[in-house]
Amino acid sequence: MRESGHFFVYIYLRMKLCVQKMRQRAARVNECKSRPSSPWFVSYYQDCKRKFKYFKSRIAAEQFASELNKEYALPQDFQIPVSERIAFTTIKNKLESASLQFDDVINLLDDYISKKVIESLVPQISKEKAIDMFVSKCINKGLRFVSVEGYRRLIPKLLKDHSLHMTKTDAQNLINSQISPLSAKRALSSFYSYLVEKGIVAENIFKSVKIAKVMKDKNPPKIISVKDTYTLFHELLEKWKPAFALMAFAGIRPGELTDCCKEDILRIGDIDFANKKITIRAIVAKDRKCRILENLPENIWSWLEPLKVIHPSFRVIPNAYKAYQRAKDGLSIKLSKDILRHSFATYGYHKLGGEHTVEIMGHITGYGVFARHYKGLGNMTDAIEYFNITPETVKTEMNRRTQELEINNLKKSA
Repeated sequence: MRESGHFFVYIYLRMKLCVQKMRQRAARVNECKSRPSSPWFVSYYQDCKRKFKYFKSRIAAEQFASELNKEYALPQDFQIPVSERIAFTTIKNKLESASLQFDDVINLLDDYISKKVIESLVPQISKEKAIDMFVSKCINKGLRFVSVEGYRRLIPKLLKDHSLHMTKTDAQNLINSQISPLSAKRALSSFYSYLVEKGIVAENIFKSVKIAKVMKDKNPPKIISVKDTYTLFHELLEKWKPAFALMAFAGIRPGELTDCCKEDILRIGDIDFANKKITIRAIVAKDRKCRILENLPENIWSWLEPLKVIHPSFRVIPNAYKAYQRAKDGLSIKLSKDILRHSFATYGYHKLGGEHTVEIMGHITGYGVFARHYKGLGNMTDAIEYFNITPETVKTEMNRRTQELEINNLKKSA
């Protein structure tokens, strides 16, 4: 019995000691009158050290102490360090002062965390190095020179104030700030697909970027009138007339005739005068697909006649791109980039038929693109006159205009 009594006394003292330790460990609210700005404080233990946190109101102090005491009742693995609880309380107070909820900022936190994780995992490659690698890959893949140069100029400009590891929110804001959001998204999406392939970034954040649809008036493309076409060929120097005739009467793209951003351009040897065919080689064509132009309007051959005596290896346009631009800018008729091609499409639709015109222009996707982007307003009468324009008819028309002008001047002076 005596040993049993000693045992119970031991259990009692042990439990009393545990209660005392729990009381010592518990967070307590106290008042500190010497600090009027924050008179209430909570004393608590963390890492075997007593710490203090001050509050402006007793309610806030008691709430904090209550949360700490609940935490002490949890198993060690589930306990949150007091420093983290303080940080959480600080964030919560700031959100409440701004009338925000945690749900309002959860996406921002997710983007920030993802960015930090990605930066810690991916290889550290500079933005400039990554762009050079992408451009080299495009060259090796055989992309058109104009596309490669477009990437080389546009991507550094778009990413000037951004790192490679931006968030989805940053990506959306970047695209929204561009004058041409669709072009920017296409370029950056291609670039980031390459970065994902190389393991430089975790995902292509530009694939999920949304572009707001803006309704625009759909006006037909501008074309050159028959009257202005006569004026155009009258003003051109002889050396430029074959090239402009190929654009106006055969629908060949300016980029297939000039050396701006091209590996090669149309050469005189590509013109088969005997069989009246013109071959647009794959390396010259915009879509890298060879096309043969047959059954062209008859008037085109009279404009190409001077090229017969020139060596086949020579270019149709004899000078560099800047010289071509100067020749175009010096005309009284102002020509937009593809106006002659649009004119061929419009007049060709009426004179040559839609199917044949589409075939000559190389629209492999069919009539849809042709109708949306190339076919302007025209009629059969103008089309017939347009494709009857030759060097001889230009002289006749300009003589007629001169005589008409002289007659009008005489009438005014009479």
